[in-house]
Amino acid sequence: MNTATVTAKSLVRVWLICLSFCFVTCTSASACFNQAASILFEHVPSDVDAPVIVEATIYDPKRNVSDAMGRLWVIMKARVDRVIKGPIDVGPLTIIFIPTACTHTDVGRGIVLGALRDDPQHGHVLDASHYQRSDPMKWSKEFSQMQADIWIALKSDK
Repeated sequence: MNTATVTAKSLVRVWLICLSFCFVTCTSASACFNQAASILFEHVPSDVDAPVIVEATIYDPKRNVSDAMGRLWVIMKARVDRVIKGPIDVGPLTIIFIPTACTHTDVGRGIVLGALRDDPQHGHVLDASHYQRSDPMKWSKEFSQMQADIWIALKSDK
């Protein structure tokens, strides 16, 4: 009976360790449930004052690129479709920002907020790191569908 008790305790310990491992692994993967964030806005937010506000189409997202200091950034190639505010021209643009675990980074079209700066590796860029992010769960159906259509068109071209 003493051996059975030891065996039962060992099985419970192994089960708890496995359960803990599964919990930690699965929780980190779903930590962003209903908390996704995007640098794309459907409309210009009224409560944010950014030096540059543009309507842009992002067509080439590159994730986890290091800068000269070794920090991880997301680098996105975009086209400025309309300038709303700031000293910037319509045309090609590189957008950079520091991602979080919940940041949506993909192709799409919308309003982007940021500040212009010179990056040692990427030249003249729009830094969207320090500005409010939008909640894709609050986008209209039409805006969400437009993002999905852009993504599908890009994937079908490859």
